[in-house]
Amino acid sequence: MLKGWLILTLLLLSACDNSPTAGNQFSPLPQTRAEAEQLRQLSLKTTAGERHLSDFDNQLLLLFFGFSHCPDICPTTLMNVSKALQQLPAETIRQVQPLFITVDPERDSIDELRPYTRHFHTAIIGVQPDAEQLQQLTKFFGIYYRKVVQEGALEYSMDHSAQLLLSSSYGQMLGVLDPHMPADELAQWIQGAVARLHD
Repeated sequence: MLKGWLILTLLLLSACDNSPTAGNQFSPLPQTRAEAEQLRQLSLKTTAGERHLSDFDNQLLLLFFGFSHCPDICPTTLMNVSKALQQLPAETIRQVQPLFITVDPERDSIDELRPYTRHFHTAIIGVQPDAEQLQQLTKFFGIYYRKVVQEGALEYSMDHSAQLLLSSSYGQMLGVLDPHMPADELAQWIQGAVARLHD
């Protein structure tokens, strides 16, 4: 039923553009207690106010890294997340926290992220990490991103990994999912991950 969708290599990339430029090159998931605890204590600017990952203990984190100017994969994925959440019972939704973490904090202010995330689902919290926090988050979760400047273009774009991550607040990975997964299967993954989180 769910087989075939778990991607353990974390090499699924969705390029919103193809032009080369500087960025990070992270792909492994270094899972040490020290790194996890450091990550849990980061003071993050979010659309729900200042938050720490430790605020979401006992909840499943549904993480997606992207940016609001993304023309395709980000809105498509967030719409899919919204459809999946709508299929879940209220009791399950209370145990899930979707986080949209921008890889473009230069443009994605909280004022930009708030209406963007609410457009898809009111449960989604937008996160605007600073540059150092973004490096820590992407390194820990194995997320690739880079800024792409096209010749002659007035604005830049971002390449970034597109997987959906199901994780505990301690960085325990419970699912690395194809963003194109049908909403009903994503809902099943979320329910299963919530159950495993409390085992």
